[in-house]
Amino acid sequence: MKALFKLNDSVTLEVEAESIKDIVDKLTHIKEAIGPEPCGKCKSTDTFPQSRMVEDNTFYEIRCQKCGAILPLGLSKADQNLYKKRMKTDKKGKAVKDNNGKAIYLPNNGWLKWNPETKEME
Repeated sequence: MKALFKLNDSVTLEVEAESIKDIVDKLTHIKEAIGPEPCGKCKSTDTFPQSRMVEDNTFYEIRCQKCGAILPLGLSKADQNLYKKRMKTDKKGKAVKDNNGKAIYLPNNGWLKWNPETKEME
């Protein structure tokens, strides 16, 4: 059995599975990882998933085609699924928590853009 998932105006994905349950599972993973989402910086809907290599590391992200902001994607160790990184993390990739033990979420729904003045992703 096959299903089509329209990611955006230029990309439609075909998903194949044994059952409707499996299709729903696969579509859920696709939507959580790279599903349509407006840019958190400029609100443009012209966003696109991409990967890039830096030395021996592959980085996955959704990039805004209008302003260049990115939404970083993480890769789970257990099942190798991609997910949108929306929480503040330390250098080891662990979620930073506030005084109440709750994770601290990034502004702009996790979207980051290089600031040449501070020389940091904000």
